[in-house]
Formats: sequence, structure tokens, C-alpha cells
Amino acid sequence: MSAFRTWPSEALLANLNEEPTQQRRYTLICKKESRVGTAAAVAMSILEVKYRVEFEDTDYDIPALNLNVPNDTVLVHGREILTYLVNNHDDKRKISYETGSLMADKVRTRYREVINDIKNLGEDGGSFCALIYGLVWSREQWTVGRKVTLPDLVLLPYIYAFYRKLEAPSVPLIDDWMDRMTQKPAVRNGMVRAGWELGGTDEAYQEMFAGWTPSADRHAADHGMRSLGDQFFAGRGGFGSTH
Repeated sequence: MSAFRTWPSEALLANLNEEPTQQRRYTLICKKESRVGTAAAVAMSILEVKYRVEFEDTDYDIPALNLNVPNDTVLVHGREILTYLVNNHDDKRKISYETGSLMADKVRTRYREVINDIKNLGEDGGSFCALIYGLVWSREQWTVGRKVTLPDLVLLPYIYAFYRKLEAPSVPLIDDWMDRMTQKPAVRNGMVRAGWELGGTDEAYQEMFAGWTPSADRHAADHGMRSLGDQFFAGRGGFGSTH
């Protein structure tokens, strides 16, 4: 896993947040490195929703998503932001599956399990266990199927924060997932805007974001490789790949 320690300059962060007023659609209000706010920011970057972030000094992690109108109406709070974004801005199914499908049901179930694990086992232990469980039983690169969905987005800031406490990578299964997540330009875009420290230079960020297009954020296929679940089960007498 790459080490991310260098904070992009304030000028760069301001540039990322400064979009023409008439093009702004939402304002995300949250504390820096908000776990819930980060998931929302990354989701909006992936979905190419126009937004900016305003940081507030608070101990509570209950971000608000405002529609940019004269009265700054609060639309939704907390994790409801994620379901709001999926329901209103994911017609192309970038981070979700068709409503009513088996995969959509799996996402909904895994999402609830992730939230409960974090609540019952703590941020570090809960997110770690939830991600391991999700990847093993998904037997794919992501927690549900072959693309990033809400469980992955929720887990990202918790796992990232946990990894910062470690001096060495922990589990290859998680290392690989983290690398795949943080290599996505839209994911890095959302994390930086939510106040996280990521490695690299301002020039590298500007070059990355300047060239960021929908096609650049496609989920890379894992051609010629067994799924992560197969790697876990290999040699354990479990359910290996039949391909």
C-alpha cells in the first residue's frame, strides 16, 4: 500500500473547491476527515455531481448536504446523504445496481452489516472485520460484485484512518483493496476535498484532476486473475474458482 503523508497546499484545496457559483449544485458541510462526509464527497466525485466542501469545527460526525439556493436549504444529514445521492444521481449505476435486483439487495444487506459492525465493534475493529468479511464472501475486488458500492465507500475513510496508525501493511486482501480505491482519480479527488492527507505534489494533483473524465474512472477488470475470494479459499478446502 502506498504511504500518504503529504498534505496538498491550501491553495490547491481552495482551487478544488472553487467552481463557478452558477455550476455549484451542493455544499457538503462537515468536519475535516469526517468519515461520513468523506464517503459522501467520494460518491459525489464519482457521480460527477457539482459540489463544494465547507469545514466546521465540531466533534460530531453528522455532515449536512445543502442545495445551493439563496436560503441554503438543508436537504439531508448523515448517512442519508449516500442513499439520497444514489437515488437522485446514479442513473448510470456507477455505484449501485438496478433497483430490485439481487445485487441491489446484497448491497443493501452488506451496507447495514457494515454500519452495525462499526457501531458494535468500534471504528477500527468493526471496519476491518466488515471489509475482510465482505471481500471474502463477495469473492470479487469489491465488497459487493465488480464495482464500488456504498459499503466500500463507507469503509474507505475508516480503513484509511486505521492504516495511518500502522507502521506496516496488515493483510494483503485489504492492502489490495485500499490500493484499488486510492488509485481512482475520483476517489482521491473526494478524499482531498474532505480534508485527508494524501501523498504527492500539487502539480501531480492538478495534472490528475485536469485529466479526470468519466472514462478515466472506469472500474478496471481483473483479467486473468482469480477473484480475491478464490485467493482466500485456495488451499483451505473451500470454494475455489471453477474457471
